[in-house]
Amino acid sequence: MNTFILTLLISMAVIMFILVPIVAGFFVYKDAQKYPQLGSPLSYALMAIFVPFYLGIAFYLYKQDEIQTKKYNEEHPLD
Repeated sequence: MNTFILTLLISMAVIMFILVPIVAGFFVYKDAQKYPQLGSPLSYALMAIFVPFYLGIAFYLYKQDEIQTKKYNEEHPLD
């Protein structure tokens, strides 16, 4: 029974700290290619993978929102 629990904990740790960041980095890379104003999609993907506690993904989403807000404000001026 203890071996089962240990195996379960190790597999969950691998999924949470290795597989999920890699998959998130892949999706960030694919999405960042749609926004050339952001810069290099590879840099955002690597940031999403290697920055701990998913802060890299949060930073990417912040920059993406900043660009979309700027684009919206250009299309809809407050004149």
